[in-house]
Amino acid sequence: MTEKPNHTSSRWEQRKERTHRRLLEEAERLFRSKGFDAVTVEEIAAAADVAKGTFFNYFESKESLLGELLYSRIQSLLAAPPAPEAPADERIRMLFQTVWEELAPYRHLARRMFAHAMSHPKPEYLAPNRPTAALALAGLIREGQAQGIFRPDINAEMAGALLVMYFFRLCVLEIVTAETESTESTLPCGRGMIDEGLDLLYRGMLTYR
Repeated sequence: MTEKPNHTSSRWEQRKERTHRRLLEEAERLFRSKGFDAVTVEEIAAAADVAKGTFFNYFESKESLLGELLYSRIQSLLAAPPAPEAPADERIRMLFQTVWEELAPYRHLARRMFAHAMSHPKPEYLAPNRPTAALALAGLIREGQAQGIFRPDINAEMAGALLVMYFFRLCVLEIVTAETESTESTLPCGRGMIDEGLDLLYRGMLTYR
């Protein structure tokens, strides 16, 4: 005997997904217009037209919601790096700069968010079908090898992992700097370090031209 589809369950899942998406969208709008620190959970819930208690059915905290927002945005960038018509070395530079800009407004929260992520890991973030920074960069490096930009003997996966390690180090430096200096004085330095570091790292990867 064939079981009948559970339409009630399906509608409930769809409603749950819509609420989840609405909370993320309204939170992002409020964060961009008012700044993360000025927005409250109550405001996010009201903007999404749900009760405050409903918010906590989906997210442990405002920081947890922000972490999901940033993760989703970065995953989109890794899946489709910017400027597909540009040379691979410039695409890598633009990818780093774009991710940096996405993270910059929240860098003063980085220590707290990093500690939360380490103590509350989400299994779905580790799923094998999820694009990772190292794999995305390896793909761009192979693209550059096909274009004759990068040396063909370079191990793309290893080079991608090294680039990720460099970018992560910049993020750690920014976390430390953010606790002692103003945003205006340190952020341009961080962007400049991306360019300087890539230029240095590229010296071991570029073909002789």
